[in-house]
Amino acid sequence: MTIAISFCFFIMLMVVVGNISARRKQEHTTEDYLMAGRTHGRFMIALSAASSAVSGFVMIGAVGAGYTLGLVALMMPLGWLVGDLIFWNLFPARINQRARDHHCNTLPEFISDSATSNRDSIIRKYLALAIIVLVGGYAVGQYLAIGKAVSVAFDISMPVAIIISGAIILAYSAKGGLESSIPTQFFQALIMLVTTVGMLTVAIYLGGGPSQLIHTLQTTHSELLTFKVEQSWLLALLFFAGFAGTALTFNMGTPHLLVRIMAAKDPEQAAKSRWIYIGFMQATWISMSLFGLLMNVLLPEIADPEQALPAFSQEFLHPVISGAVMAGIFAAVASSLDGQVLVVSSSFAVDVSPGFYERMTKSFGLRYQSMVTICVSILIGTAAILVRNSTNVFDMIAMSATAMGGIIGLAFFITLIRWKTSVSALLLGLVAAILTALTWRYYGLSAYMLEGAPSFIAGLITHQFIIKINEINRV
Repeated sequence: MTIAISFCFFIMLMVVVGNISARRKQEHTTEDYLMAGRTHGRFMIALSAASSAVSGFVMIGAVGAGYTLGLVALMMPLGWLVGDLIFWNLFPARINQRARDHHCNTLPEFISDSATSNRDSIIRKYLALAIIVLVGGYAVGQYLAIGKAVSVAFDISMPVAIIISGAIILAYSAKGGLESSIPTQFFQALIMLVTTVGMLTVAIYLGGGPSQLIHTLQTTHSELLTFKVEQSWLLALLFFAGFAGTALTFNMGTPHLLVRIMAAKDPEQAAKSRWIYIGFMQATWISMSLFGLLMNVLLPEIADPEQALPAFSQEFLHPVISGAVMAGIFAAVASSLDGQVLVVSSSFAVDVSPGFYERMTKSFGLRYQSMVTICVSILIGTAAILVRNSTNVFDMIAMSATAMGGIIGLAFFITLIRWKTSVSALLLGLVAAILTALTWRYYGLSAYMLEGAPSFIAGLITHQFIIKINEINRV
């Protein structure tokens, strides 16, 4: 009972923060709902973007990876660091400046306007559908993560946990959109940082300190203390390079991250947010990977390693602290999930049929967008309930995230660096990226290198090939 009270206290704080943010203005515009009025500085933007990117993968999936892979799991965040450094040093200021110059409120609108100078082009609709499918799949993974955590904490079924979690998230996100989401995610990021670093510290203390833990692992699980992948350094380097490439394409292809950069107060604030974002990502991800490794000593018989964090908190901590840990897990997933739901709902409502959206907002105002957000959340939650026994969080999120990087990231990259393009070249490039991603995963190659970078490269080559063919035909 104490765990539930502590958990509910922190969750209510999140809801209150979100609702206060949503009520800052008496009259809300589409730009307020979709871009938070473009008023937030680097700390809000960085931590909001980071918490939405970290998601249930770090708090649930990374713990499971650390438990099963050992130190190899650290190659994921370290490889990711390389991709983050490239992206955050080159692109955020450009993204924000162009979004402001073209008054873009959604990612498909941004890409379509930049690539074809036509906001109602087929590219916009195609990308909107890709976002609905891929980000929707990512959100299903988040619902699975949040369902696992809440079901363990309160001993309830997964479907009930998913329904309760969805209702809490909608309580602050549906009405205010990004304007309520960003401040709430900032608060959630602080909870996540304390939870991840704090739990690693507690685990090290309870395990007798670093020396004792290393000695125990060397005795019982020595294979987990090597950076080799299947005893091959070549495969280890490919594994590292795969995450570096995937990080770069993930940053360029993750709509709920990119819209926060677009929503920054100005290009300077967008650029300055990089070290805050990168520091948060590395601190939380590395902490949870190491925590998962240590659970081989502290919880050696756990049936599902992805549930190690909530199980550890209940086994070793005071109920009040355990409730706070559960709130940290919820914050990690909710911060990503609400951003994904908003991106999917905006793509569905705004980008699939811009003309219809204008007519509906004239008649109903932002209530129409809020209703779409509610419906989208219900559909994604229902999908998560239906697939809950056939997949796991790591696979679901990794598959959706890498596919987004190769497909949406390709279109975003081409338009951002102002490469010569056309509707046919961009569409065929996106088709090539999709087929490569599906083929790569079907043949199991993602075990050695995630499909984000290969699908991105295949799409880019196809795009350039079509551009050359078009040039030859014109001559």
